[in-house]
Amino acid sequence: MKVDVDVIDSKICNRSMKFLVKRKILEYGITDSQLCAGDYEHGGKDTCQGDSGGPLQVMDERVDCVKTFPLHKIVGITSFGRDCGRKMSPGVYTRTSKYIDWIENVVWPDDVKT
Repeated sequence: MKVDVDVIDSKICNRSMKFLVKRKILEYGITDSQLCAGDYEHGGKDTCQGDSGGPLQVMDERVDCVKTFPLHKIVGITSFGRDCGRKMSPGVYTRTSKYIDWIENVVWPDDVKT
């Protein structure tokens, strides 16, 4: 299944997560290793139960691919959220760029790289 969502500014996302910080569920709020996405103003577009671990993808517009084969990048991995598609409460994703070295070491260990 697919839905188009917007990446939400971290400051806006942190405002919507204040209740989790107050309850000490999120000690530091949304960190630089996370990002938020959804339809912030209207709700209704989000990940939900069972989606954890799934990708947040963006189309790489810098690459001039054949139109029938667009290039997508995985920028996030579904982590958590408050309900599903709730207005002003975006989903939270693990920012894959913060873990690229680890991912590459797991996918391509040293013995495979040489």
